[in-house]
Amino acid sequence: MKPDYAPAQTVIATGTARVPGTCGELVQGQFASGQDFLVTLPINLYAEVQVEITHEPRIVSVTPTHKVKTRAAVQKTLAYCSLDQTGAMMRVTSQLPEGKGMASSSADIVAACRATAQALNTSLSAAEISRIAHSIEPTDGVMYASCVCYDHRQCCLIEQLGPLPPLRILVIDLGGVIDTLTFNTQPKRYTADELDAIAHAYALVKAGIHAGDPFLIGRAATLSARINQRLLPKPQLD
Repeated sequence: MKPDYAPAQTVIATGTARVPGTCGELVQGQFASGQDFLVTLPINLYAEVQVEITHEPRIVSVTPTHKVKTRAAVQKTLAYCSLDQTGAMMRVTSQLPEGKGMASSSADIVAACRATAQALNTSLSAAEISRIAHSIEPTDGVMYASCVCYDHRQCCLIEQLGPLPPLRILVIDLGGVIDTLTFNTQPKRYTADELDAIAHAYALVKAGIHAGDPFLIGRAATLSARINQRLLPKPQLD
């Protein structure tokens, strides 16, 4: 693929980062307080971003060109590091399909932040990356290692849950895509009974992760899926 930047630009430094996507989430909903959350399900499919810092001021180009959120992540990371006049070029390589709820945008954004920081010979904490991501869109918690409970609307960590037991996941794609940015702006008006069921699902998934028990984790995920049918129906779920 031909890059969309001029090859004559002088590269000062390069950084590369790889971040996993997710297979949806294990549990999603709200706590009784009204705080939104999801429990991440990181998988071994990745987005990789290479960032090259250049002498050309304020030019940030990206390949492929439609990866505008990745470009924004690099620009905002440069600004966060007080280098908003610095130019950069980036290339995104991803194994994650877009619009399928597999955190493709989140992985791109987090990888872009880390690659930019590496090129600048610095580092960013997961909390700092969360703040940068929040200025772009609601984001999955893939900046944290292992499985976490994460507020994807406010982009902040709620609880570290630990490593998942080894799992092999079967994915059935029945077609269609979802605009997660639009979906995550819609209010979620859970009933009191639904909130109780979500709390139960969260307790189950925590117990399953702690015990390394995939059956408890599966029960939690199934309960969460059924609760959220009302908000995002999947006709073939049953």
